[in-house]
Amino acid sequence: LAQAAVLETGGCSTAGCFRMSPAWRDTKAIAYGTCVTLVLSCTMVVAGLKAGITPGVSPLVVLCGWGAFKRSSTGSAGARFLNLAQVAGSAGMAIVSGVIFSEPLLQILYLTSAQQSLREQGVEGDLKTMPWKDAQELMAAHGLSIPPVSIPTNILAMIASFAPHL
Repeated sequence: LAQAAVLETGGCSTAGCFRMSPAWRDTKAIAYGTCVTLVLSCTMVVAGLKAGITPGVSPLVVLCGWGAFKRSSTGSAGARFLNLAQVAGSAGMAIVSGVIFSEPLLQILYLTSAQQSLREQGVEGDLKTMPWKDAQELMAAHGLSIPPVSIPTNILAMIASFAPHL
Protein backbone atom coordinates (compact mmCIF):
# COMPACT_ATOMS: atom_id res chain seq x y z
CA LEU A 1 0.00 0.00 0.00
CA ALA A 2 2.87 2.35 0.70
CA GLN A 3 4.00 2.00 -2.91
CA ALA A 4 0.67 3.39 -4.08
CA ALA A 5 1.24 6.70 -2.29
CA VAL A 6 2.96 9.16 -4.58
CA LEU A 7 4.97 11.90 -2.92
CA GLU A 8 4.84 15.18 -4.74
CA THR A 9 6.49 18.37 -3.65
CA GLY A 10 5.72 20.49 -6.69
CA GLY A 11 2.78 22.82 -6.13
CA CYS A 12 2.75 22.17 -2.40
CA SER A 13 3.21 25.29 -0.33
CA THR A 14 4.04 23.52 2.93
CA ALA A 15 7.28 21.69 3.53
CA GLY A 16 6.84 17.96 3.92
CA CYS A 17 3.30 17.77 2.55
CA PHE A 18 2.36 15.14 0.01
CA ARG A 19 -0.55 14.17 -2.20
CA MET A 20 -1.85 10.67 -2.56
CA SER A 21 -2.41 9.05 -5.91
CA PRO A 22 -6.09 8.51 -6.78
CA ALA A 23 -5.67 4.72 -6.54
CA TRP A 24 -4.24 4.99 -3.03
CA ARG A 25 -7.01 7.39 -1.96
CA ASP A 26 -9.67 4.98 -3.32
CA THR A 27 -8.08 2.06 -1.49
CA LYS A 28 -7.97 4.11 1.70
CA ALA A 29 -11.65 5.05 1.33
CA ILE A 30 -12.81 1.48 0.73
CA ALA A 31 -10.69 0.13 3.59
CA TYR A 32 -11.98 2.86 5.90
CA GLY A 33 -15.62 2.20 4.91
CA THR A 34 -15.20 -1.53 5.42
CA CYS A 35 -13.53 -1.14 8.83
CA VAL A 36 -16.09 1.34 10.17
CA THR A 37 -18.93 -0.79 8.86
CA LEU A 38 -17.42 -3.85 10.52
CA VAL A 39 -17.38 -2.10 13.89
CA LEU A 40 -20.85 -0.62 13.49
CA SER A 41 -22.25 -3.88 12.15
CA CYS A 42 -21.21 -5.79 15.25
CA THR A 43 -23.57 -3.58 17.22
CA MET A 44 -26.24 -3.75 14.52
CA VAL A 45 -26.39 -7.55 14.79
CA VAL A 46 -27.86 -7.21 18.28
CA ALA A 47 -30.23 -4.41 17.26
CA GLY A 48 -31.30 -6.22 14.11
CA LEU A 49 -32.07 -9.46 15.94
CA LYS A 50 -34.02 -7.64 18.63
CA ALA A 51 -35.93 -5.20 16.40
CA GLY A 52 -36.17 -7.27 13.22
CA ILE A 53 -34.86 -4.43 11.09
CA THR A 54 -31.39 -3.12 10.33
CA PRO A 55 -30.82 0.62 10.16
CA GLY A 56 -28.74 2.15 7.40
CA VAL A 57 -25.06 2.42 8.20
CA SER A 58 -23.88 4.47 5.23
CA PRO A 59 -24.82 7.87 6.78
CA LEU A 60 -22.90 6.89 9.92
CA VAL A 61 -19.88 5.95 7.80
CA VAL A 62 -19.97 9.38 6.14
CA LEU A 63 -20.33 11.19 9.48
CA CYS A 64 -17.41 9.25 10.95
CA GLY A 65 -15.42 9.97 7.79
CA TRP A 66 -15.96 13.69 8.12
CA GLY A 67 -14.67 13.55 11.67
CA ALA A 68 -11.79 11.13 11.22
CA PHE A 69 -10.54 12.35 7.84
CA LYS A 70 -11.32 16.04 7.94
CA ARG A 71 -8.49 16.95 5.56
CA SER A 72 -9.14 14.05 3.18
CA SER A 73 -12.87 14.69 3.00
CA THR A 74 -12.74 18.22 1.59
CA GLY A 75 -12.96 19.21 -2.05
CA SER A 76 -13.80 17.03 -5.01
CA ALA A 77 -11.38 14.30 -3.92
CA GLY A 78 -13.08 14.33 -0.52
CA ALA A 79 -16.49 13.80 -2.10
CA ARG A 80 -15.12 10.77 -3.95
CA PHE A 81 -13.55 9.48 -0.72
CA LEU A 82 -16.83 9.78 1.18
CA ASN A 83 -18.85 8.25 -1.68
CA LEU A 84 -16.57 5.21 -1.84
CA ALA A 85 -16.67 4.84 1.95
CA GLN A 86 -20.46 5.10 1.88
CA VAL A 87 -20.74 2.40 -0.81
CA ALA A 88 -18.48 0.12 1.25
CA GLY A 89 -20.72 0.81 4.26
CA SER A 90 -23.87 -0.07 2.37
CA ALA A 91 -22.36 -3.27 1.02
CA GLY A 92 -21.19 -4.26 4.48
CA MET A 93 -24.62 -3.78 6.01
CA ALA A 94 -26.14 -5.94 3.29
CA ILE A 95 -23.86 -8.74 4.49
CA VAL A 96 -25.00 -8.22 8.08
CA SER A 97 -28.65 -8.32 7.08
CA GLY A 98 -28.06 -11.54 5.21
CA VAL A 99 -26.43 -13.10 8.26
CA ILE A 100 -28.98 -12.07 10.88
CA PHE A 101 -32.11 -12.65 8.87
CA SER A 102 -31.12 -16.22 8.05
CA GLU A 103 -31.03 -17.11 11.77
CA PRO A 104 -34.81 -17.06 12.31
CA LEU A 105 -35.18 -19.19 9.17
CA LEU A 106 -33.05 -21.85 10.85
CA GLN A 107 -35.35 -21.78 13.85
CA ILE A 108 -38.40 -22.16 11.60
CA LEU A 109 -36.74 -25.17 9.96
CA TYR A 110 -36.05 -26.67 13.40
CA LEU A 111 -39.67 -25.98 14.40
CA THR A 112 -40.94 -27.72 11.26
CA SER A 113 -38.70 -30.70 12.00
CA ALA A 114 -39.96 -30.81 15.60
CA GLN A 115 -43.54 -30.65 14.33
CA GLN A 116 -42.86 -33.68 12.09
CA SER A 117 -41.36 -35.59 15.02
CA LEU A 118 -44.36 -34.82 17.21
CA ARG A 119 -46.78 -35.98 14.49
CA GLU A 120 -44.83 -39.22 14.15
CA GLN A 121 -45.24 -39.72 17.92
CA GLY A 122 -48.99 -39.09 17.58
CA VAL A 123 -49.00 -35.69 19.29
CA GLU A 124 -51.45 -33.18 17.82
CA GLY A 125 -51.03 -29.42 17.80
CA ASP A 126 -49.42 -26.82 15.60
CA LEU A 127 -46.20 -25.50 17.09
CA LYS A 128 -46.22 -22.45 14.81
CA THR A 129 -49.59 -21.17 15.99
CA MET A 130 -49.48 -21.97 19.72
CA PRO A 131 -47.87 -19.60 22.23
CA TRP A 132 -44.08 -19.97 22.30
CA LYS A 133 -43.91 -21.07 25.96
CA ASP A 134 -46.51 -23.79 25.32
CA ALA A 135 -44.62 -24.97 22.23
CA GLN A 136 -41.36 -25.12 24.22
CA GLU A 137 -43.03 -27.12 27.00
CA LEU A 138 -44.59 -29.54 24.49
CA MET A 139 -41.27 -30.06 22.75
CA ALA A 140 -39.39 -30.49 26.06
CA ALA A 141 -41.93 -33.11 27.18
CA HIS A 142 -41.07 -35.13 24.06
CA GLY A 143 -37.29 -34.61 24.13
CA LEU A 144 -37.20 -31.93 21.41
CA SER A 145 -35.80 -28.43 21.47
CA ILE A 146 -34.93 -25.54 19.22
CA PRO A 147 -31.50 -23.97 19.66
CA PRO A 148 -31.65 -20.32 20.70
CA VAL A 149 -30.39 -17.49 18.52
CA SER A 150 -26.70 -17.13 19.21
CA ILE A 151 -25.61 -13.51 18.97
CA PRO A 152 -21.86 -14.29 19.26
CA THR A 153 -22.16 -16.85 16.46
CA ASN A 154 -23.95 -14.29 14.29
CA ILE A 155 -21.24 -11.71 14.93
CA LEU A 156 -18.53 -14.24 14.05
CA ALA A 157 -20.37 -15.21 10.85
CA MET A 158 -20.67 -11.56 9.91
CA ILE A 159 -16.95 -10.95 10.56
CA ALA A 160 -16.04 -14.06 8.58
CA SER A 161 -18.10 -12.77 5.66
CA PHE A 162 -16.19 -9.48 5.80
CA ALA A 163 -12.78 -11.20 5.82
CA PRO A 164 -12.50 -11.70 2.04
CA HIS A 165 -13.17 -7.98 1.52
CA LEU A 166 -10.44 -6.71 3.84
